[in-house]
Amino acid sequence: MSIKLLFRFIRLNWVELLFIVILWLFCLAIVTENNFVAGALNALRIPAAIVVTVLTIFFFIRGNKLMTTGSVIACLILFPGIWQYFRPGQAPETIQEEKTVSDKVKKQSDFSIAHFNVKEHNKHLEMLIDDALQTDVDIISLQELRPEAGALADSLLRPSYPYVLRAMDVPGFGIALYSRIPFDSTHIFNDFAFPVLWANLSFNGKKMHVYAATTSTPTSEKGFEKQRKEFAYLAELMGNPATPSILAGDLNAVPWSTHITEFCKRTSMIDSRKDLSATYPSQSMLVQLPIDYLMHTPNIQCLAFTALAPSTSNHLGISGYYKIKKR
Repeated sequence: MSIKLLFRFIRLNWVELLFIVILWLFCLAIVTENNFVAGALNALRIPAAIVVTVLTIFFFIRGNKLMTTGSVIACLILFPGIWQYFRPGQAPETIQEEKTVSDKVKKQSDFSIAHFNVKEHNKHLEMLIDDALQTDVDIISLQELRPEAGALADSLLRPSYPYVLRAMDVPGFGIALYSRIPFDSTHIFNDFAFPVLWANLSFNGKKMHVYAATTSTPTSEKGFEKQRKEFAYLAELMGNPATPSILAGDLNAVPWSTHITEFCKRTSMIDSRKDLSATYPSQSMLVQLPIDYLMHTPNIQCLAFTALAPSTSNHLGISGYYKIKKR
């Protein structure tokens, strides 16, 4: 008797059930992210979660219990990994509540760093460099520098940031670190697709490592696999650093992607953002993705993190203030 009732229920509600199954499969494909298409869709998981939430509310108001239940389950599939980005902005143990970092945070921090993807063909780079100087941080990371752009950035930044590490070998993907804090030692790793910068610094009796890196933008299944290998290389290179370390870079992946989560699991690196703090594309009024990072080891405390005001790049800059924890 129960089987007959089940078949009757399916026959009467087959359209709704088909919709629910398709919705669940779509959500599962996004979160499993086992191929390029799913990875691209996963980058838009937050907008997808908002749409499904709106659908849930709509079906609830209409009194459609079946569709409401199906949509709620879809939300439960999507929300793990992204729910924290719906909270109003605070970095881990942050002190600041506004875009302007307070003097209290600056005094409590041991060091500060800003990162900018300058945009490869930026015709107004000097304006972006001026914005970088206005951050008044200790270390500035720049990426997507062309040789002529690198020369301009060097002339504008070096007077205030005399300690410089640059790699300009990959056309359009030059990368540089500018620092007020002297570099004790440096190295450029050129073993893979893009160079990785490493600098060893010491100040006030404390030591720190700074890494600057990027990964390729996946535009196909082959590109998706290539990016996975780049993250694997970066994770192997960094290991699980015992020395307080910072990683700055445009990593071309969202925080809830499998590439980022696996990288953080292998290295114990922590994303400084706790809200969305999206950075790309900076001009978009609808959808922006958080793909630029300042990551730190657990022995560093992030006091303040913010996505900066728009400049002349298609990426927003980011900055952070940090304190090295006592052993």
